Amino acid sequence: MWQRLQLKNLNDYFLPADQRPAQGVYCYRFLDFSAEVEAFLCRYYEEARQNGAVLEGKLANPTEQNLAYYREILGTAFKLQPAFFAEQLGRWLPRLSVRSRQITADALYDVLLQMAQHGKNETMLKNAYMKFMCWLYYRFERVVQSVEGRKVPKIFYEGSVSYYELEMLHLLSRIGCDLVLLDVSGDSAYGKLDPQSRYTHGYQSGGRPFPADYKVRSRRQTEQLQRESTVPLAGKQPCINAWLSGDVLQEVQKPVVQRGDDAGLYYTVFARFCGVAEKATYLNTLLQLYLQLEGALRPVVVLDQKLALPSAEEIGQIQRRKYTACSEMMADLAQNIVYGEKELQQIIRQQFVEFWQEEAVQEIPLNRLLNKAVYLLCWLKRYGGQLFGKWKQRQQGAVLILNDCVNENEVLFFRFLARLPLDVLIFSPNLDLYKKIEDKYLFEKKYTISMTVEQYPRSNSARMGTVAYHAEQELTETLYRDSGMYREQQYQKGRAIALETMYEEIYILWEQENCYRPNFQVVQEEVLMPVLLAKVSGVKDGNVQSYWNDVRKLVTADTFLITEVPFYKREDANPMRQYAAEFLRHRKVQKQKIRQHKAYPYGYLREEMQEYMLDKLQELLDLQLIRGTYQNGTEYTVIATILNLNKELVRLIQKMDFTKVPPKAVFLHTGEQSYSLEDGILLAYLHLLGFDVVLFVPTGYCSMEQYYQRPFLTEHKIGTYLYDLKMPDRLYGHHEKSNRSPWWENLWKRGRS
Repeated sequence: MWQRLQLKNLNDYFLPADQRPAQGVYCYRFLDFSAEVEAFLCRYYEEARQNGAVLEGKLANPTEQNLAYYREILGTAFKLQPAFFAEQLGRWLPRLSVRSRQITADALYDVLLQMAQHGKNETMLKNAYMKFMCWLYYRFERVVQSVEGRKVPKIFYEGSVSYYELEMLHLLSRIGCDLVLLDVSGDSAYGKLDPQSRYTHGYQSGGRPFPADYKVRSRRQTEQLQRESTVPLAGKQPCINAWLSGDVLQEVQKPVVQRGDDAGLYYTVFARFCGVAEKATYLNTLLQLYLQLEGALRPVVVLDQKLALPSAEEIGQIQRRKYTACSEMMADLAQNIVYGEKELQQIIRQQFVEFWQEEAVQEIPLNRLLNKAVYLLCWLKRYGGQLFGKWKQRQQGAVLILNDCVNENEVLFFRFLARLPLDVLIFSPNLDLYKKIEDKYLFEKKYTISMTVEQYPRSNSARMGTVAYHAEQELTETLYRDSGMYREQQYQKGRAIALETMYEEIYILWEQENCYRPNFQVVQEEVLMPVLLAKVSGVKDGNVQSYWNDVRKLVTADTFLITEVPFYKREDANPMRQYAAEFLRHRKVQKQKIRQHKAYPYGYLREEMQEYMLDKLQELLDLQLIRGTYQNGTEYTVIATILNLNKELVRLIQKMDFTKVPPKAVFLHTGEQSYSLEDGILLAYLHLLGFDVVLFVPTGYCSMEQYYQRPFLTEHKIGTYLYDLKMPDRLYGHHEKSNRSPWWENLWKRGRS
């Protein structure tokens, strides 16, 4: 492991590993402020940003998701042994070399052993180990991978360091990283953690205390702006890619002044990356590139959507006239390119003319060239302010394009941008949409792995997948594509199809998954759900006991059993009734307004189910199935009823899976009471959602038919009509509206299970 060295001067920090007096690193905290210290900190900050890590504030603790992934890969075992650590690192950070893995394992052992000697018990050590491993994976993997090079990685920590953070920084120094700590509030907080200065030396320059609001990032930016304002413009002609000598994504981060010294050239990158090297790290690579460019004060434009066509107003701002030759036309159109910096304006105009002269070789009709050039000028005007608005500071911008399938005009625009003092990078991760781009300057690198990315990540809140996650996604895509098998809640849309069956088939199909039922189909990501919708009239052979036994067969754990008639009473309180009128405009359900309303009752459901429920409400109104809809205000009763469903019923809706066994609703109507309009609305809505619905009417009386504009239920007349049947007590389940279950019903349920 690396030892801690003493500085002779601050420049020792920047010595390569093989030029240092021993295999060691420099670990200092800076205790006072001077011009020398500030110059060093600005330089060190930049080095750490490019080859190491900058920590401005606290290291975030691992999240529950981070820890869950750790346990998934490594389990929960812990042994205070270097061999155990080396084995775990082999699985956790598989890209580490054998030597780096062993150095890291030894450093982990050394740090944890010292913590044990200072009184930490095994549980504390295990928790610290898990925290260190998560930080290594999510924050410092790239740093640890680079410790074997000549250039020593650098860690810069600005702020008041905590106990575990200091142990982590000490761990990184033992692995082979230089360390700088800066706490402008003073050294007292650090002194409590490391009173003997075992981990870092204090550096004093004999200057004054740091200003209370001092930030190295702010000072570095000010210094960089002052320096760049004196740099002359690079030149008149582009040097595209020819100056590159290494990894493109690293080279593109080089400042302009380090790319080349020919005053007649400006040095740029034009590259395209097709496919991805690794799915697990791809989004993080894009994010880090964006943050590095932004951190270097470079204007960055991200184009991750199809370019919006120029508007009539944008086109109208482009001055043009009738032309007889391409050279005349382009020279005239170039006058639309106006920037305050005259030399920049001259470069862009010159490149515009030369670019179109190359395109004209293809003998494109003049009017078509004019249209393309106008489009290009509109887009240049749209994004040019952001890219060139501060050109007086000599900041070379970058354009990051996430575009799998670019059209002809977009390609022309990207190719033209590449001729300007800009870096242009195109990322096309989805190989299924790959289209070749022809350009003599373009550097293209193609990988074999394809990935769908909807948006370019621009903040640390971007969602990133682990290796295991992407492996599962690939397996899922292979396993469930056109195979007849379906994963949990694979689809978010469904459409109910009422099955016409024999009475006996109700019991055959009742526990069968939708995907195995007749007429099941998936069309355009929408599931066609064959569900039961039946009215059973009469009692077969007049056998009452057998009749109730048949009913009991349908009362499963996912059955909503309704025995009260009416189930909804007009006098029942409904808090949504007073708002129903404002939730409908021009026969359209105002979904957004409903979901934002203070009285909206379903906000806790999963997002896709809320959307689905409101879509089915719209469908019920569009069908005008309920008598009186859009005639006497019944539509408002429909809305109020659907937005006031029973809690147990809502829970059944929440767990619906359109390809699996549908939830059930069983209505029992044994007397002469009438169902309410709201009951009829409920039954129809449950069917549209995808419930199996059966209505038992031993009397054969008309039940809910009066509320429907047209025949709706498939009726099975199975036998004799019987009246005044008394339902057995044990049919009264917890799905009743009253939500009361007698104690003997619970005993009966336990007996069934």
